[in-house]
Amino acid sequence: MTPRRFWPLLLIVAIACGIVGIANPGPVAGAPPAQTAPGVQDLGALNPNAIEVQPLVRLAKGGAPPPPPPNACTPTTCAAQGKNCGTIPNGCGGTLTCGACTAPQTCGSGGVTNVCGLGTPPPAASAQCTATNVSGNPYSGTLCGGAFIDNCTPGALYSCTGGARGTINNCTLTQTCSTGCLTGVNDTPVTANIGFATPVASDTCFADTAPLTLSTNATIGGSYVTLTATLTQPHLSAFVNFEGATLDVPPLCGNLIPLTIAAGATSVSWVQPTGVVTTPTTVPLNVLISYTEAATGRLRNLVSVGSPLTLNPGGTLPVPPLVSFSITNAGGTPISTIPGGTNAFASGTLPPSTPAPVGGTRVTVTSSPASAFVTDGSFVILPACTTNSDLGVLTATSSVLSNLPATVSATTGAGAILTQNVVVTPPVLQIQSLTLTPGAVIGGGSLTATVALNRVVQATDASSTVSVRVSPGSPSNVQVATFAGCTGTPACSGSFTVPIGANSASVTITTSAVSAQQFVTVSASAPWSNSSPGAQLTINPAGAPLPLSSVTLNPTSVVGGNPSTGTVTLTAAAPAGGAVVTLASTGAVASVPASVTVPAGATSATFTVTTPVVMGLAAQSDIIATFGGVSRAATLTVTPSTAACTPTTCAAQGKNCGTILDGCGGSLVCGSCTAPQTCGGGGVANVCSLGTATTALLTVTATGRAGESISSSPAGVNVNVGTTGSASFASGASVTLTVSNGRTAIWSGGCSSGGAKTKSCTLTLGAATSVTANVQ
Repeated sequence: MTPRRFWPLLLIVAIACGIVGIANPGPVAGAPPAQTAPGVQDLGALNPNAIEVQPLVRLAKGGAPPPPPPNACTPTTCAAQGKNCGTIPNGCGGTLTCGACTAPQTCGSGGVTNVCGLGTPPPAASAQCTATNVSGNPYSGTLCGGAFIDNCTPGALYSCTGGARGTINNCTLTQTCSTGCLTGVNDTPVTANIGFATPVASDTCFADTAPLTLSTNATIGGSYVTLTATLTQPHLSAFVNFEGATLDVPPLCGNLIPLTIAAGATSVSWVQPTGVVTTPTTVPLNVLISYTEAATGRLRNLVSVGSPLTLNPGGTLPVPPLVSFSITNAGGTPISTIPGGTNAFASGTLPPSTPAPVGGTRVTVTSSPASAFVTDGSFVILPACTTNSDLGVLTATSSVLSNLPATVSATTGAGAILTQNVVVTPPVLQIQSLTLTPGAVIGGGSLTATVALNRVVQATDASSTVSVRVSPGSPSNVQVATFAGCTGTPACSGSFTVPIGANSASVTITTSAVSAQQFVTVSASAPWSNSSPGAQLTINPAGAPLPLSSVTLNPTSVVGGNPSTGTVTLTAAAPAGGAVVTLASTGAVASVPASVTVPAGATSATFTVTTPVVMGLAAQSDIIATFGGVSRAATLTVTPSTAACTPTTCAAQGKNCGTILDGCGGSLVCGSCTAPQTCGGGGVANVCSLGTATTALLTVTATGRAGESISSSPAGVNVNVGTTGSASFASGASVTLTVSNGRTAIWSGGCSSGGAKTKSCTLTLGAATSVTANVQ
């Protein structure tokens, strides 16, 4: 303990050394403990009973001492905090940058912030695998997995031993590479050695920039991920083949869009949509970059290690907005006017950063007024991965007699509704149809031939004169029909003019008595018309039954959900027992009974045409009636309703397979049938039944590696990559599909490999089936 009498001495010594102590009356409540300057002993520590002293400061020469500095702070370090990526606070009010991660690791993906890690570790490399050339000859040497016809782990090195053709598991894992592997300059190409020679490989690990990087290794399912393929080696050309499991990221966009890395470039990127998942799912991804080496001109393959992409639950599929929308003619030129009755073509574009997601993007196209354009449907689905697509064909109404301004709109339901203004002008005058009433007569009788135009004749039309030709009878080849002013034999021709303000004109055709049935073709033409319609006249001998004369609809246009009444008319009274007229509809927007019976002694009968509610654009369907070998048709137009629409259900319609309309402009998928039942096989559309089908159609689409093909056993299907082919097989038959040259494929559709790569896939055909094979 230092006596108080020595304190002045200590102070003098301190001053002599250039420092001075300033008494501290005591710590401030809540303040941090006082710190001692380096090299200065804390006097309070020597004597707990002494008055505390502050750190001593050097006197400014010739003046008073400066104010005391704030408490000194020593910044922390990344190593001290166990961090190796990203930015963290330094503990003194600043920040520290702790570096970046090497792919496939990302910062914090292992669950610890600012620490490099893998969201999910990449799958372990296969211990053994098989690697061959196109002839099936096993490779020998050090081989890069994924670069040949092999089932080895991509990006790993294997020691392979040659052997007899068909040898399997000829390769053993020797090294897992950090970023990937590269084939040697003198490797035997996979397409060479078609004979019995042993192909060789001398490959190495690749230690340069990672061939494949992901913008993230973990994301919510449904989100977009940007993938980048990188090639730093000098090259003349390079092709990128993107590979990976397709379970949760169908399809792989990198293979739908041709990906190349041009000479002088080092990378190419693309955006990949992902699927929504209910549990965390990891998808291994890798690329095979085939390039021509600039120095040697030799083909080399660079294969990346698997980069796992973890998809987490909780997401939803995005709805990207349209960023452009256009209306063009058939040549692709944008238009602002269109003649009535002609076709326009709609197309739209999504942002490059948000292509259509898994399942595609629905685009709704409408017009105002709705009557300005007619289409088969009011919406289209842009396929997954696409950013631009055709949005359907729009047919301008042919009923306008003066210019009709219209606005065509398109939207995905997100972002702005895009519009194009198009003026529908009166259609170019055309011959629309020629009808014969009745279509069959007893020889010696007469009938009316009516030529209908697509619109009324206007004073501005250059001509409306129509030429009508009547052919000789068949098979007699003699003249059996004619009309006033028709000259020539055995065929004759004559003309008449459709007057201004009218859209049709008629002539009376007289026939001669015949001893056997004769067929005559009556046709109409004009220099100003691109169409020359015709109709067949049946001339029967006396006593022969007379077939169908016409089918009409009232009204010819209805709002969806409302019915129309159809009437079939015979050329004469129906015989005893009645006449059964069969009915059909060409469009899904109109439904008719299978037949209607004209009672004995009557000449006509009626039936009801039912329609669903439609949304967007109007749609049309032809109602066809057939009797006595003669068919007649009438067109029904179904327009959209302005009222709210409640979609129907498959159950409400009694349907359990295939696709039906939902009554609101959309469609419903009602499921599939279990073999040997087929959809509609019992004669009822969209209902599963055994039916009487004895064959089933198999359709195969081959994608992926060029130069390969898919064949079937039993024979029937042989499809090259990039094409689609079909063949019929006995219902219930077992069909095996196989990839050429021993390669593997990821199978989906009616024959699925569950995302695995297999050389073949076997299915039992019970109904029409489609299969897609992505050749690896």
